[in-house]
Amino acid sequence: MEHNNGFDDAMRESRGRLLASLVGLVVLTLATASFVRLPGRTVLVGFLGSEVSYRFSGAAQYTLLLAGMVCAGLVAVWRAGQKRQAVSLLTAATFWGLPLHIVLSGLLLLDTLSWWGYQIGLAVLVGAVIATVITLQMRSAAQPLGPARLALNGITYAIALLAFAAIYAARWRSLLSATTVLMASTLLSAELFRDTDTPTWQVWLWSGLVGLLLSEMTWALNYTQLNTRAGAVLLLTGFYVLSGIIQQHLWQRLSRRAVIEFGAALAGGILVALVLS
Repeated sequence: MEHNNGFDDAMRESRGRLLASLVGLVVLTLATASFVRLPGRTVLVGFLGSEVSYRFSGAAQYTLLLAGMVCAGLVAVWRAGQKRQAVSLLTAATFWGLPLHIVLSGLLLLDTLSWWGYQIGLAVLVGAVIATVITLQMRSAAQPLGPARLALNGITYAIALLAFAAIYAARWRSLLSATTVLMASTLLSAELFRDTDTPTWQVWLWSGLVGLLLSEMTWALNYTQLNTRAGAVLLLTGFYVLSGIIQQHLWQRLSRRAVIEFGAALAGGILVALVLS
């Protein structure tokens, strides 16, 4: 027993060091992005007979760097906490959604701050939020139906609203906006579904279904004249209803009452969007 306790303590210490290293690298990279501007270039891509131009800016390069850093760091953190079988990449990827959205949101906000002190403060704040979210993920993995899971659900829906508003406000072509919504909603759905005792491949299957439906909804909304607030509310409503019903189904707790509640939420979301439009 003492040997097992010592082994558990060593694993927790190892995971803690990796988490601290990941947070430190994120803060350092964000701080560097506020001072060092990387040169950009324009890339032309042909797809389905349509030519799409994209400027691979310095911010985009920092985006790829931070995304790779967060994903690789989380894989290392979760594999450090296993006694016997290492966590697969597919399983570790279910934890990527929230940290990725937080760090990339921080990178976008850097350009809105003019004073270097605010930028450094933002980098530190992003690191603290990421550390908190990953800690909550650790607790929810140990206790799937505990308070940590409820907190993560709330954070997920809040970040989804911000992500949908940012994407819809950009007014990109449907190919870009729908694809971005597909990736964002798939990753966030995986965060909601991973604690349901469902095989990982099914978690990604259901998450991909939510992402696909939300991307098609985005494509349709792009043909309307809805403003950013109304469009974001409709996308959040669709995400909440779809992910909520699937989550209850995977928990084997989907009942007639739950369906009625989600139906009421859908009607309420549509009403709010109409008012905002």
